[in-house]
Amino acid sequence: VLVPVYKHVLYPIGLDVPKIFPISVLYPTRFTAVNIPYLLLFLLLLVFAIWRLDRIKAFFLLLICILIIITGNLIGGGYEAAFLRPFNDQSQYYYDTLTVPGWKDWLATFNANQVNLSVHGRTHPPFAVLIHHLFLFPFNFNLNILAAGLSLISLSTLPMLYLILKMYEIDERKLKLLMLLFAVIPAVNIYSVVSLDGVILAGSTMFLLGLVILLKKPASWISGFLLMTIGFCFTNMLTFSGLFLGGVGGLISLCELIINKRAKLMIGMVLTLLTFSLLLFVLAEYFQYNHLQAFSLASKLESSGGFRLFTDPINYLLTRFEDISELLFFLSFPLFALFIKSKPYNFSPDRINLQDTNILFIVGSIVIFLMFLTGAYRTGETARTCLFIYPFFLLQLTKTDESIIKMAVMQVAIQTVIMQAVASYYW
Repeated sequence: VLVPVYKHVLYPIGLDVPKIFPISVLYPTRFTAVNIPYLLLFLLLLVFAIWRLDRIKAFFLLLICILIIITGNLIGGGYEAAFLRPFNDQSQYYYDTLTVPGWKDWLATFNANQVNLSVHGRTHPPFAVLIHHLFLFPFNFNLNILAAGLSLISLSTLPMLYLILKMYEIDERKLKLLMLLFAVIPAVNIYSVVSLDGVILAGSTMFLLGLVILLKKPASWISGFLLMTIGFCFTNMLTFSGLFLGGVGGLISLCELIINKRAKLMIGMVLTLLTFSLLLFVLAEYFQYNHLQAFSLASKLESSGGFRLFTDPINYLLTRFEDISELLFFLSFPLFALFIKSKPYNFSPDRINLQDTNILFIVGSIVIFLMFLTGAYRTGETARTCLFIYPFFLLQLTKTDESIIKMAVMQVAIQTVIMQAVASYYW
């Protein structure tokens, strides 16, 4: 029996922080001899990839990264524990899916029934549930199909991130090490399979790929615009946190227009927003789903007592600290130390270079920090719900020495193995 460690009911004096700070949700597991082969395979894949780094082609490197993520999840208890139990034991989206009589009728009545859904279902757009229905309904609600479908979409993040790094003309050896590093970051390794947030990560990375294409290769503006638009619409149909992409795209395109006098990125961003507005109109007019109404209700449900800085200032400050701490904890201690040493925010505003990966990290960090200030992510779990921020962390490392990245890969992998072996972090 899984015994979760939850927040909200932990302290009689009303402090809204988890017992095992800063981890919001944790299910202790037992590591037995059955799990050892997965652990060894995880380490062997990593060591082999580093050993043969120069000879491994990009396709096989990405395949190894995928296998590292899969074996990392298997460390916690094998196939059932890693790929099936998160749904039938814990996933509220899955149980909401069982109430869907037909997707059109369910979508049309979502606004009326939103408040009656599970905690996660009612604070997301309806497509967070319907994407589960998409993989379950045609296949007689086979959890294996659902696990494979969500994981396949989530893992598509890796080739897209590879293309983003490639466009910055990073040395091939360093690029490969960065991809290995991304695969072993605890948040990515834990949450990028059988998780809606891994699917959201794929959509947000698609948007980022389109944005980088318009920055680095404006002649390919059609593909850049299409990727931005599809990624933006897909992400925002699954989570209201997709507004993060609007903030990032808006700030970067504004800087590009003012500093470099180039309007293609701004035009692409405007067209993306217009396309999304058209999509919302179609959903409201022909499917009776009002996205803005759903967002408004979700915001009220998250902050039912009003803005917590005024109504509950102590817990507002504690949960803001918790949100940032959990992001950094799941980034890993070695990378956190590396960021402190590299001083990523030590830059001069009058020398902003939009061709530099560091600006993407800075803008992404500013936008998510502003979201935290509004009181977003009241219940924590930011390592999962803000999984989309981790590619921005990786971009900041592109100027780090190769030897340091190689050392970080092994150090971060050790933390990930320990975390995967001792607990499950699904909600």
